[in-house]
Amino acid sequence: MNIFHKRPLSLILCIALGTFALAAMTLGSVAIGFTVAIFILAVASFFIKRSPAIAKCALVVALLASLFAEIYLTVFTYRQDTDEPSVIEGVIDDVTSRTSYKISADITTHKINGTNERRKIRVEFYDAESFEVIEVGAVIEFVGTLEGYELSRDDYYITRGISAFIRDGSGVSLISREPPSFSYRIKEYRKSISEWMCTIAGEDAGGFLAALLLGERDYLDTETALNFERLGITHVLAISGLHLSILTAFLMKLLSIFRLNKKIKSVVSIVFVLLYMGLTGFSSSVTRAGIMVILSLTLYLLSSTYDSITALFVSVSVIVLINPLAIFDLSLRLSAGATFGVLVGNEYLAAKFNTYPVPKVKKLISPLAISLFAVVSILSISVASFSSHSIVSPLATILYSFLAEIYMILGIFATVLGALIPIGRLLTYLYPIIDKSSAYFSGFEWVTASVNFPVAKILAIVITVALFGFAVLKIRKRTAYLCSLLSLYSVFLILCTLLTQLPLYNRSISAYSSKSDAFLITDSHEIGYIDISGYTVSSASYKTNYFESNNLTYIDKYVFTHYTKALPAFAEAITADIKTDAIYLPSPQNDGETEISLTLEEAFAHRDTRIVYYEIEEALTVGDIGVFESYRSLYGDGAVRIVVTFLDEDKLYTYASSGVLEDKSIERKASEIIAESDTVIFGCHGKSYSIGKFTVISENIKRMIVFSDKLYIPEEIKREYPEEVIIYPDDEEYIIR
Repeated sequence: MNIFHKRPLSLILCIALGTFALAAMTLGSVAIGFTVAIFILAVASFFIKRSPAIAKCALVVALLASLFAEIYLTVFTYRQDTDEPSVIEGVIDDVTSRTSYKISADITTHKINGTNERRKIRVEFYDAESFEVIEVGAVIEFVGTLEGYELSRDDYYITRGISAFIRDGSGVSLISREPPSFSYRIKEYRKSISEWMCTIAGEDAGGFLAALLLGERDYLDTETALNFERLGITHVLAISGLHLSILTAFLMKLLSIFRLNKKIKSVVSIVFVLLYMGLTGFSSSVTRAGIMVILSLTLYLLSSTYDSITALFVSVSVIVLINPLAIFDLSLRLSAGATFGVLVGNEYLAAKFNTYPVPKVKKLISPLAISLFAVVSILSISVASFSSHSIVSPLATILYSFLAEIYMILGIFATVLGALIPIGRLLTYLYPIIDKSSAYFSGFEWVTASVNFPVAKILAIVITVALFGFAVLKIRKRTAYLCSLLSLYSVFLILCTLLTQLPLYNRSISAYSSKSDAFLITDSHEIGYIDISGYTVSSASYKTNYFESNNLTYIDKYVFTHYTKALPAFAEAITADIKTDAIYLPSPQNDGETEISLTLEEAFAHRDTRIVYYEIEEALTVGDIGVFESYRSLYGDGAVRIVVTFLDEDKLYTYASSGVLEDKSIERKASEIIAESDTVIFGCHGKSYSIGKFTVISENIKRMIVFSDKLYIPEEIKREYPEEVIIYPDDEEYIIR
């Protein structure tokens, strides 16, 4: 097909972007070797007499892109030279979350240890006395230990220019106050419009409209978001070219009613696109679509020919030149990749159906074919980024894109005229159709398949590369090639579905200890997750990453062992990413726990996830494995102290937070339980936990798994146990059974 034929600019930009992305994703020795290889090829091309000029140009561009990636990202990345706290002065750009015990804020630094250094960092504050000072626009001085984000892992922060974070900012003092930034004021204005939408259309219908038109997903019902995710149509909710093209086309038709000439219509539309890009925060996907639309309107205004493929590469190149970190933005990669697939599909179908005798067949086949092109073009990216793949995504995209278009147009009228005409009521009738149908279709177990299998990832890469080959190579039998590609994609779907449904899990118990402690239990097709973490919203992402790495898309029983103030928000964040049948909570024992449990029940009142309470020492079962919480400290008692035991046939495994052996009130009971156990596990705990001293001697103990650096084992006790009994795991996860 060779889409780059007579498109030299597209070819050069494609090479530049591809090289920059590869160099950025592989910083280090691999990237250096990659750059050296390009340099050698570029130099060699100038000594080859018949080397085409386009090849020389492409190699030079690739070399410059690779060097730019190395230099820019090395400068941007924060290098932690010391573990010592730094004295930092900076202005608060945004307060991202505020609870009774913690505030998270984005800060632009002015000085670090007295040296002028401008950086954007994310800081968490726990000192309640400083909470009144921490407001947007406040210039503050504080103390904290800077830690750098990893380019390959923390792309959410990296793409927003946040290069480092501080876990516990302290010693806050106010220096002065500045007016809020322009971006913050736009954000507040966007929130005001979203709240107005919720007022005129109701909380659920308005929240859905705010997500469609403004990208404000804070007002979106989490169950709806999860249903769309399972159907593989989250792109319908993420503002991109689909939304912008619908809005621009609607505006052009609206302006045509007034019989305006094309100059006025084009200028008005360009201004609208620029304002809309600003209102949505100039997100990468919206900016990419906006630049393409502006190019199209400008060329229409000048009566020139518009080339969509060239416009795509130009738009992405502009974004990366303005903000090189945008290359890490997953939404941009997905948006640009899907758009590339759509444009390739359109070009193929335009040639295929140019003289096709049956127009109705064309109208029937084209939407599904274009949807398949889009899905396949980003298959390798989505498989690498997500744990599951929707089987029905192409069909669901067609249906819900159509419904979204109607919803958006009605929503515009409702937002503008809502105070005069109750158009918002129409949305309250349409939203239940969208919500209930998505819930119905996503409820089928076969709708999504896990892709956390090596063979699935390899197949995804092969399929995506094959589609790119179709786009850039001259293939004679293009229809046969595409049929083969479609067959390969079908094999991918069938294979993933079979692997997901097969009983791959034998009975197992895995201990996970990183920033928190947890146990994953699988038995008889039932999966339980025993969570002993601090339950902060910020730690929810670590949990979901763990679920993805373990091929989990569904949990039968999610067990919480104690109460924290942030428990309801944490539970909502977790269940938004993984379908959960039931949440298990210990029965509340004081007013604080009762209040938290009621808040949780209210949050899940209209969700499919059940709330179940259990008593201390009451047996929970995951398959044939019994789970007993033998002891827990109550909410408000200070440091969390937990003892949990697992009964597997005739073997007893016991988890104890290291502090229980230091607490005299439970030391005896904990020691007795430990002495009866085959395996004892000590978790990983922070500085707020006391150092426990292990003094238990028992012939029953065959393994002692020590994750905690807060546990002291005296030498005389070590001599009582063989060396192989006491295990210090090298990894964060240890398979107990």
